[in-house]
Amino acid sequence: MSMKMKQLRTHGLWLLLLLFSAVLLFGTLDKAETFFYGIEINGKLMGYSEMEVTPDTKAGKPVTIIKNKAFIALTVLGQAFDTKISEVYHMDPGTGKYTYYDSEVKVGTMEMGGNLVIDKDTAVFTSRQDGKSKN
Repeated sequence: MSMKMKQLRTHGLWLLLLLFSAVLLFGTLDKAETFFYGIEINGKLMGYSEMEVTPDTKAGKPVTIIKNKAFIALTVLGQAFDTKISEVYHMDPGTGKYTYYDSEVKVGTMEMGGNLVIDKDTAVFTSRQDGKSKN
């Protein structure tokens, strides 16, 4: 694996850590909050992330909805290799447990994603590529 890919993976992990930290801090919000973050690679600003955390109710139960959008502009071998990530999380603010996750990732011309529904001790993942569900 190249050094650039390792760095991109590391930055992705930091982005996820940032997301989960914000959720823990703001899991009991009274109103919607929006956060903006810069994404740096080797000290150079390469993109941004926008996160919206909103209190809501689903099926009569309180839920915190986290929407995250990130854009990273990269050039690989002289070609644009932009990355766009859209994610939606539903979290129980009382327990901090997630009940739903949806993602869409576009890297260059490649697209992938899926959603995950968690009910008690069962998680069902559905891929955007083939539409198949897996427990």
